[in-house]
Amino acid sequence: MRKILVILALITVLPLSALAQEPGSGGPVIEANISGNANIGSFNLLRCSGTDCARIGQFLFPGLVGVNPETGDFASAEQFPSTALALRWEISEDGKEYTFYMRDDAFWSDGNPITANDVKFSFDAIASGEIESDLSGYVDAFVQSVEVIDDYTVKFTFGEASCDALSLAGAVYPLPSQYFGGDFTKMVDPEFDRSPAVTGGIFNFGRFDGDQIVLTANPNAWGVINDVVIPEGFIYVDVPDTTVAVERLLSGEINFLDGPERQRRQELIDSPDVQTFEFPANGWNYIGLNLADPTNPQNGLDEDGNPIDQGHHPILGDVQVRRALQLAMNVQEMIDIVSLGQGVQMAANEIPSSWAISPDLQPIPHDPDAAAAMLDEAGWVLGDDGVRVCQGCEYAEEGTPLRFALLVPDGSVNAERIALLFQDQLKAVGVEVDVQILDFNTVVSQITGQTFDAVLLAWSNGYPVNPDVAQIFNASADVVGAGFNFTSYRNPDMEALNEQARVLPGCDPAERAALYWQVQETLQNDQPYLWLYTANDMYAARAEVEGFSPFANQPFWNVETWQIDQPR
Repeated sequence: MRKILVILALITVLPLSALAQEPGSGGPVIEANISGNANIGSFNLLRCSGTDCARIGQFLFPGLVGVNPETGDFASAEQFPSTALALRWEISEDGKEYTFYMRDDAFWSDGNPITANDVKFSFDAIASGEIESDLSGYVDAFVQSVEVIDDYTVKFTFGEASCDALSLAGAVYPLPSQYFGGDFTKMVDPEFDRSPAVTGGIFNFGRFDGDQIVLTANPNAWGVINDVVIPEGFIYVDVPDTTVAVERLLSGEINFLDGPERQRRQELIDSPDVQTFEFPANGWNYIGLNLADPTNPQNGLDEDGNPIDQGHHPILGDVQVRRALQLAMNVQEMIDIVSLGQGVQMAANEIPSSWAISPDLQPIPHDPDAAAAMLDEAGWVLGDDGVRVCQGCEYAEEGTPLRFALLVPDGSVNAERIALLFQDQLKAVGVEVDVQILDFNTVVSQITGQTFDAVLLAWSNGYPVNPDVAQIFNASADVVGAGFNFTSYRNPDMEALNEQARVLPGCDPAERAALYWQVQETLQNDQPYLWLYTANDMYAARAEVEGFSPFANQPFWNVETWQIDQPR
């Protein structure tokens, strides 16, 4: 049984196994596409809005900004060798101008060099409004101008100083401006969407057979490890469902699988024909708590930015109660029962694979005795019927039972199971939870209207992770009917730390991370959410795939080195 235990050891031997290899001399990477290729989006990454088209597009078109797969943070090609176009960048003193210095050894498949003009062309195309792109709103809101300094230098000017600027610059993939002749409308071309004639990635487009997409090794690939792409290509093949996908991996019909079904993962781990890599996923579960008076919803701030008195939730407005609820929860039991033990408990708002995760902050342990004592101290005493009632509590009327409703969007068996476990765990300390499973639109209406008590939901992070929490925890995002800070949490000190990290001069990742650690500690203490867990994800490859050494969210960072033989 092959395991991925020592990644550095695997990386060390890669150059030895790649010596004397010819381009495309190894077998192809074959991945299952559960979604099906019939409805796949555009391979043009400016117009792609799904994970399936992004899978193909990432192999065909280069990005301006790279990522260090080990840290999960942005990196230049000088910091971490890759096919990123930017060798390095400089940030102006006011933080609004980013100047990118590009490599001069990058070429499109038609032989033309990839230059700063291609970068500007892509941004101008989005800004023109002549193509539909999910990036349009961000470009319009934040980018003031993109200026070509010379063939390999491009300067971005943003409307405000923000270390998030790299996220935007890194999200836009340059396209071959000479091929389009400077005409943005030619991008809206079904032929280029599905069979791009000019590309610049480690693979070239081969063919689209309907049920499979075939890419071929780029013999002139640049920026790749050992200057060669060993796999002869990449094949994205239709598979009807997750069960069939696992069977085809075990039989050798495919050799890579992203996210195998949870019930079959142990089988893959135990198989001598498969190697696996398990990691905390980008999404995380939580229970959001309404801290304000649900009978009189108010925005967090008035038009002048001054705080508005929102009252207090009679139960959840007391931080002692919120902390007691966290102590009463057995999150590990949820992981074991709902996710078959495949998950990691959250300490606060950062997922374990985030570059900004605090190394010292630990998840709050399950301690029902401490929870009961804290509720006693908060003025919630155990009644004869086993449910606590207010006797000297902070905000509720005397005699009020410690009872609240938990909203759960329908359609997720796992969410319902988490909710019922939560209900049982809190009952053990005298808290009554009314689980209400409602259609998603109803849940959204209640939480944005801020008339709820508690809600079970999940957030999904982008990649690289952006640790900024302003969108969900700043008072400015506490807007009845629209804002994502529907818990009405407000802490000016936390907001100041978060803002300091966002606009830190020079945007040094280590300095920013230290500030985000303080944000996490504050959020854990204030408990606007009950922190649950992130379920684990998994990559699986056939044993004969030599060089398979993924990181979280980066299964293909070194795919050009993969040596794939026929199944044993």
